[in-house]
Amino acid sequence: MYLKTTKKTTKEIIKPNLRVLLEEAKNAEYCRDIEESRRIFSSFWQDIKTDPDVSDFEAVVQAELLRLCGFFLSCYGRSQGKANYQLRGKDLLTKAIEIFEELDDLDKTAEARVMLALCYWYEGEIEECESILQFTEEEFKENQLHPVYLQIRLNRLMTLHWKKDYQKAVEIIEELEIPMELCQDLRLKTMYHNQAGIFYRLLGKYDKAVFNQNEAIRFARRLKSSRFIATSLNNLALLYMQMSDFKTAHSHIEEAISIFENLNDTGWIPHALDTKALLLNKENRCEEALETIESAISYFTKGDDYSGLVDAFWTKIQSLLRLDRKSEALILFSELATLASQRIGEYAVQKYADLLADLLYAGKNLPLADEVKSYKKQLVSQSLRQNNASVTDAASELGISHQSLSEILRNQFPELREEFGLNNRMRRDSKIISKKTKPAAKNKTKKSREQEARKITPIDLSRSEIAFENFDLSDNDEIFTFIAPSHTLKQFGVSGDAIICVVKQNFQPGQPFVICERENTVYDCGIAAVDDLTGYFYLICEDDEPKPFSSNEFFSIGRVAGFCLLESISDHQVTFKSLKL
Repeated sequence: MYLKTTKKTTKEIIKPNLRVLLEEAKNAEYCRDIEESRRIFSSFWQDIKTDPDVSDFEAVVQAELLRLCGFFLSCYGRSQGKANYQLRGKDLLTKAIEIFEELDDLDKTAEARVMLALCYWYEGEIEECESILQFTEEEFKENQLHPVYLQIRLNRLMTLHWKKDYQKAVEIIEELEIPMELCQDLRLKTMYHNQAGIFYRLLGKYDKAVFNQNEAIRFARRLKSSRFIATSLNNLALLYMQMSDFKTAHSHIEEAISIFENLNDTGWIPHALDTKALLLNKENRCEEALETIESAISYFTKGDDYSGLVDAFWTKIQSLLRLDRKSEALILFSELATLASQRIGEYAVQKYADLLADLLYAGKNLPLADEVKSYKKQLVSQSLRQNNASVTDAASELGISHQSLSEILRNQFPELREEFGLNNRMRRDSKIISKKTKPAAKNKTKKSREQEARKITPIDLSRSEIAFENFDLSDNDEIFTFIAPSHTLKQFGVSGDAIICVVKQNFQPGQPFVICERENTVYDCGIAAVDDLTGYFYLICEDDEPKPFSSNEFFSIGRVAGFCLLESISDHQVTFKSLKL
């Protein structure tokens, strides 16, 4: 009897061949041999850019193929730094889990869940990974020698590393010591010694760290897994770097990079480059480190490895700080915190904020958020002071835009605006035109804004009813007319109620303008101005506080070009005189 494969394949798989295929695929997965896995799957899955169709197989085979293919996509996407492969892998693994659960196959269900957790780990979604592992672990507490249980405990070590819970990690390492001696799975042995070496290094137990990392390499060589060898060499380089044996560290990391490059593992290369950059930083070769980590970041940004990208950002921040480029480091830290919050979790933000605080604020004993804010304020204040309170020059020195610095000052450090007299700066035709430029509160209601508006009332006059004195208008000029009370026109040197002539024109600082609120059709009149600090548009109305407005809320009607006092109107003729400020 023949089992049909997908419609996309050119051959069929008979039962004996199917058994061979599954066994070979499991062996390739065991060794993390991605190339061999791809070759094996090509008999029924030729285009890995689309998901495999296994619907013609019986349920148990469907589930196993979905598990194998899902984990392959995850590993392939990780090694090649490809976007969306973790998501696709998670989809296939989830389908496999559903089928295994229907078949009541607890071991296979758990195995697929562990792989699903690893997909989340590869994306940097640490909390989701840990949640799946904790849930699955409960099912194996009575059988702690089961390979799935051992795999779960080893994967838990990765999450503990992220959370810097080294003591808990060592407890697990010691708990697994005897089971690992009895274990015949070379892959698990490699992973165990690799993780043990990492944590003993972090705790400064270098003898144990060296032993375990070399054991990891020994088992990886027996497994004939180049990727495991390169990963262990990378960790061994970190160990010798921490021991200040930079020559040996360079030897190991260059070998790791070479292996990853030969494998074309563009997803793993940046991890090794990150290690190399850290090593160069330790040697105070910071320019080389910066160049190296930039290369790593360019790899990471092409894929879904957000935890790797965040790590690389942190390495770059260290390079920038060593080069005394503090403002760039701070800006990058903001990007790091945003990415970590969105993709990993708030504890990751806290982790890196703690590291930043350790570098910059040792001994201050301030709350962490206050420390970071204090540092940022210090940079901005120092730059403003050195540039004579010029926002433009300070922004240039800090390496950010004028608008970005304006936003920082307005939203985060309004006290600096007061300290440097920035609240008193307003451009009016390139001159200071007011000393009261503090923006109105953001939460000001439309009702209060409407109450403040000058009562300017539109009046519909035809061209035949209008005459002009002392100025010319072209036939193409679009004009509007309004009745304006005397208190509105006083600032223009006009005494008395009048009709004003407004020529449609773009907002121009230093000129008298009429604007209109979009929602309530309320008109206002004043001298146009632009705040140097914020770039906001304002109306200056006599001695009143300047009124900021945005194009989302208001639009410009035009420039006030002329006026006609109501008392001078005769015979229904309105003669406008040129308005001169």
